[in-house]
Amino acid sequence: MMRLWLLLLFFVVAGDAQDGADGRIDTFDLRMALPPGASPMIELGTVSVSLARLRHKPNPKAVSAFRKGEKFAGGAEVDKAVMALELAVALDGEFSEAHCNLGVQYQRAGRFREAAVEFGRAVELDATTGVYHSNFAVALAALEEHETALKEAMLAIDLNSTDATAHLIAGWELASSVSTRDSAISHLQFASRAFADAHLLLALIWMAGRDSVAAQKEVNSYWDFGKTRQNRGLNRGDPGLR
Repeated sequence: MMRLWLLLLFFVVAGDAQDGADGRIDTFDLRMALPPGASPMIELGTVSVSLARLRHKPNPKAVSAFRKGEKFAGGAEVDKAVMALELAVALDGEFSEAHCNLGVQYQRAGRFREAAVEFGRAVELDATTGVYHSNFAVALAALEEHETALKEAMLAIDLNSTDATAHLIAGWELASSVSTRDSAISHLQFASRAFADAHLLLALIWMAGRDSVAAQKEVNSYWDFGKTRQNRGLNRGDPGLR
């Protein structure tokens, strides 16, 4: 869905935006250009449990429910995964990994507000795990809570500078203002290593600035994305996601 909207917008955004005195576009809010719920099409990062590494030792029954949730999630059985993970957090409210993975399943089910609550709880329990912050940023962006989404994305980047998801959300949010457009481009260029759609977001920015050559280059990169990743030996999964 996000990809289709981006392709359509690529051809119309320049004509819909308002020109500045120099013929370039002064304001182009990329967030408003995309339909509500476009950002959560990103595949979120789940976490696994290594009992030897956990600071908090979860209830054994909660761990068992968590494992069942992982199994159901792996089989794309979202409803069953939700039930198992809800049981895990009910049995142990301080089980941050279970809160994170429950948030992922809520997000996949389109339950964005509930996803945000779970990611927020995971962050409260462990603010040092970057994927919690990047997942939280995605959920907040879906809810159009832009300021907090950007804050969480930047926290994720501080913890893990290679988190492609966090860079994508940061770029998406920063593209809303001319004053932060350069930063947006930098983040999206990094994210484009993992997300094809980052190239289309960049194309929209260049089109808004009337740079059709740069925009076309990004569209070409979008179409070549799969082949480029294969040549680099990258897996289909996103390197910024765990």
